[in-house]
Amino acid sequence: MEVLKHVEYNSEKQVTSINSDECEVESSSSTKEKEIVFIARPLFPQLVMMACINLGFLVFGMGLSHTAVLIPRLQEENNTFTFTDQDIASIVSVYSIISPLGFLLGGIVTDFWGRKKTIILGHVIYIVGWSTIAAAQNISTIFAGRMTEGIAKGLVLTTGIVYLDELSSSKLRPVFGNSMKIAILLGILLILGLGTFLHWRTATAIAMCGDILAIVGFFLYIPETPSWLIRKGRLRDAHTTLTKMWGPGREAEVQNDIKIISKRFNFKDNKTMIRNGKKFFSIRQIIPTTLGYMRPYILKPFFIALVFLVFQCFWGNTIITAYKVEIVTKLKGNADWMDSYVISIVATAVEIISLVILCLLLLVIGRRTMGLVSGIGMVICASILIGVLYYEVTADVVIHENAIIWVKILFFMLYNFTAMIGLGILPFIMMGEMLPSKVRGFGTGLIVAIYDVLVGVSLALYPSISNVHGIKGIFLIFGISSLFCTVFVFLFLPETHRKRLEEIETYFHQPNIMWITGNGYRKVKENEQIV
Repeated sequence: MEVLKHVEYNSEKQVTSINSDECEVESSSSTKEKEIVFIARPLFPQLVMMACINLGFLVFGMGLSHTAVLIPRLQEENNTFTFTDQDIASIVSVYSIISPLGFLLGGIVTDFWGRKKTIILGHVIYIVGWSTIAAAQNISTIFAGRMTEGIAKGLVLTTGIVYLDELSSSKLRPVFGNSMKIAILLGILLILGLGTFLHWRTATAIAMCGDILAIVGFFLYIPETPSWLIRKGRLRDAHTTLTKMWGPGREAEVQNDIKIISKRFNFKDNKTMIRNGKKFFSIRQIIPTTLGYMRPYILKPFFIALVFLVFQCFWGNTIITAYKVEIVTKLKGNADWMDSYVISIVATAVEIISLVILCLLLLVIGRRTMGLVSGIGMVICASILIGVLYYEVTADVVIHENAIIWVKILFFMLYNFTAMIGLGILPFIMMGEMLPSKVRGFGTGLIVAIYDVLVGVSLALYPSISNVHGIKGIFLIFGISSLFCTVFVFLFLPETHRKRLEEIETYFHQPNIMWITGNGYRKVKENEQIV
């Protein structure tokens, strides 16, 4: 059981009754600073929640790497499917290009309709996409199926990130966040294995089983998050959810959680809009609400999270995932004795191992440290791999050709390993941590929407860049991007290790922008309020 001491945030209001759905508050005249003890919620309910959420990320991983095995199999059936190189690029990239629509929709729907319902909707749409591809008789139908999956992806990922952040304890939050990436890689490994040994239609049909299990889990066990319920004034439902999370006989902890969460919201401004758990929207509030989002404490974490995530487009995370079999084929060259599919599966397994290691390390080591170690390791591995590739081209006689091939494959795997122990997962963990609670749903959706547009562009451009500059040019871009990302982490990224969301939110109220020039975290007086 985790016990963390923390300075209480006082909104000068305390929830005193949950006997109705309306929010009843009373003023507190105390102005002295005091400490309260935060006790972590029981582990088992959080593990069940994490398992159901991660089924969505598992499905996302299968969709992300589906083309790595789907395209080669379709090329083998050239008597059934007719397509061009442009068709292939479109099928690969549309999954990311169309997903911003799902991310924006998810960011809006999850704030107004709830986290739980939004995730269920996303899985239903995913099932439609998988079914469309499995039954496809032409390229256009496969393209339509990939578009449908891209929209579902936005709904599931946006809401899943927010859900994990709102229901996990501060100590376990990085582990749960890291588990999302592990689930993605397990999905990649699963679809690569299915696509290698089964017909592509069978592999696609099996993929939808993850969505079915997730829907069943949410219907039977997973509740709505108390943060969303309290924002909507539904304190009775929030009490029920927290009682389920804490277990019987923990009423004091339930009431304490309700008070802590309630202090993050300005009920004084919203009390006339909250009636019987329903929130009424006025058109006259559009402009003030929009201007309210243009505040430094919102814009600073938004752009830090955005830039940190966008770097993944350039150091190769998504490109390697979508084109892994092709990249391995180019690295091994004419070595017919080496199976590209098997090497791709092994490379994915190495990435999963690295994420398990990261899960353990994040319990004791800070985010910034792991980000810097990861970035430096990526730069070193990329530099060595680029050197070997250039040597291979310029050398008059290649000695020990098989040894050179193994060196290339080794440093390709090491590059992925070092990426996954830091920069490959930290943006997803820290995005939900850094954004303020009032814009966490919409902000997460908008960030990932922008990111996915750039992902789609990079996936579409990869074939052209690879044909012109070769695989060495691709890894040169990866290495330079890794270096810039490492510098960005050193300058701007705050340390959120074992910090509550309220503490992180308060950090961005300070005037500094760069972490290295700031004063870190400060204590918050009881008469201060986050708005």
